[in-house]
Amino acid sequence: MAKTVRPLVAATAALTTLIVGGCGRTIREYGPGGTALGATYAGPMTRTVTFSYIGYTFDPPGSQAPAITPDQAFVGCSQVGNVCPTAVQPTIYLARATTSDMAIANDGQASPIDHRLVYVLIWKNFKCSPGSGGPGNTRAHSLSPITAHDCLAIDLVDADTGDDLGLTQTNSSSDLATANANMK
Repeated sequence: MAKTVRPLVAATAALTTLIVGGCGRTIREYGPGGTALGATYAGPMTRTVTFSYIGYTFDPPGSQAPAITPDQAFVGCSQVGNVCPTAVQPTIYLARATTSDMAIANDGQASPIDHRLVYVLIWKNFKCSPGSGGPGNTRAHSLSPITAHDCLAIDLVDADTGDDLGLTQTNSSSDLATANANMK
């Protein structure tokens, strides 16, 4: 049965990507207490975008179809105990992610994320705490907030397994400028 479901999900995701063609599509989920949460799926990334402070690079995904849909990637934000920002809605992209600041553990061995097919959930221009830094969210990596709505959060969800690979939040003015210049 699992072998039948996975190709069907992959085919549905591929069809969704073809239909969306980079145009936004609204995704709705309901969080704890029935709170409505939303996101916009913008489609696959069309060019390389690098966030230098947090150490992420996102490349266009190529022709590989994801095994899960963007709706499935977003569902984690609607579950009790999620860490997703709720002040603004995220935009979701399909991309290949590379970062040495985050690793995947396989059989006890950690390896950096290298051109992994992911859904990138991006929240931008919301207020975050002054201690919100880059990798690891430590004060040593923090920049003082510049203005009231100057934060960025990026969550990576594996497009094949649906595993949440981690959320990073920063108030780096350079990474927020990158997001504002390159993300819808």
